[in-house]
Amino acid sequence: MRLLLLVAVLGLSACGPAVAKCNPTTCAMGCCNQDTDRCEAGTIGALCGGGGSLCVTCPLAQECSAQLCRAKATTGTGTSCTAANCDGCCDGSGSCFRGVAIEACGASGATCAVCGSGQACAPLNGPTGFGGRCQ
Repeated sequence: MRLLLLVAVLGLSACGPAVAKCNPTTCAMGCCNQDTDRCEAGTIGALCGGGGSLCVTCPLAQECSAQLCRAKATTGTGTSCTAANCDGCCDGSGSCFRGVAIEACGASGATCAVCGSGQACAPLNGPTGFGGRCQ
């Protein structure tokens, strides 16, 4: 009987603690890799994002900067955000945002909008995961 109890205890301890799924609570400072369910830093083009959202792959004309896909710098100084290189929305400084946040909502390179009181930025669910609409 003691041997059976010892085997059961050892067997259960080998499993280790349960690993929490990646979510905004467990990954507040990064993004969740949907393939591995791991929290990533969210700072590279292939795994970009923050706040525990799903990591996205930035389009070719964009790079991951401060956990957001933004238009790559053009020649000279600054950036140029347009519908040609931004599936989300553009801010006044020429940076491209995902376009799914209340404070930066929009799609297809349009100027980012701030959603009104009681509104949310509803994702358009395009192929890149970028772009939203206040509603």
